[in-house]
Amino acid sequence: RRAMAGKYRRGKTWTLSWVEGGKQRRKSLGAVTEAEAEAARVAKEQALGNAAISGPSFASWIETYAAWHSETYPDSYYRVYQIIEQHLVPHFGASPLLTISKEQVEAYKRKRTQAGAAAGTLIKELRTLQAIVNRAVYCDEIPHNPIAKVPAPKDLASRPPRWYTKEELAAIYTATLSVHPSTTKADRALAEPYRWTWQLLANSGLRRAEALHLRWRDIGAEEIRVVSTPDARTKSGKW
Repeated sequence: RRAMAGKYRRGKTWTLSWVEGGKQRRKSLGAVTEAEAEAARVAKEQALGNAAISGPSFASWIETYAAWHSETYPDSYYRVYQIIEQHLVPHFGASPLLTISKEQVEAYKRKRTQAGAAAGTLIKELRTLQAIVNRAVYCDEIPHNPIAKVPAPKDLASRPPRWYTKEELAAIYTATLSVHPSTTKADRALAEPYRWTWQLLANSGLRRAEALHLRWRDIGAEEIRVVSTPDARTKSGKW
């Protein structure tokens, strides 16, 4: 059985504990943050020779995961990479995958909540974290997901959608773009009223990218066909 390093808190101080040479050892880390205590635990875990057993670190696995995700889900990759780079790597980066703990995830949830992250945003971040670890399991990098049972927060901020009023729609339909007086005649045509474009979007529910990729061949007498192709994917990847 491999030795594991652990940590616990008493009052305002954290203590590192591990077994080495058959003896239980402890080291006070002082009044550090939980993230700093976790970094110390991971460092001790690696020093005990458990890094290979625990799989690659979160930060190093991200390179493999990001390459796979960008090819498989190119339309959602930018937002997912934002979550990874700005939030997940700073918190979990040093940890070997198999040593990521429920306590570490709970600490992340508290930190993001205190920073003002909405429940819906935090849910998406935790789903991304779970997907990253699950992918490592699928690729046989680790035998199981150590945080599979960590629950996501509930989003209680349910509100009805806000619809445009008739007056707001009328203003949108007559909107024009302002251009500099020195703009060329060809580009000045862009300042023509966008009434029909806005009206199409407002009444069809087309997303911006779907509208930009719309072609006459997609428009029938009684329908508009929104088709996912390699050159113009829908968000879901389906019609």
